[in-house]
Amino acid sequence: LPTTEHKGCFFHFNQSLHRRLVIEGLAVAYRDEEKVRKWSKYTMALALLPPNETENALQLIKLGAPKRMKKFVQYVQDFWFNKIGLNMWNVNDLKFRTNNACECI
Repeated sequence: LPTTEHKGCFFHFNQSLHRRLVIEGLAVAYRDEEKVRKWSKYTMALALLPPNETENALQLIKLGAPKRMKKFVQYVQDFWFNKIGLNMWNVNDLKFRTNNACECI
């Protein structure tokens, strides 16, 4: 039986979130505003949490993030949580968190 497990890459997960920030018109705010940058990084860090803590963490992000980030946070829930699924992008239990093991060492 095959034992290979398909997992996402932490780098590419974060790259995708950053690209979505740009799409939502938040690139300048990310660069210039500490609050937007901080809550964006909290969102990126969701992949590092134990899987059983990510839903609660997302709810805290929804409550605390600036209102201008509402569409971005909703995208994270709709796409990454509901469509892709936590098992694909959560890297909490992985020895190598990117798809290039040479970069992980």
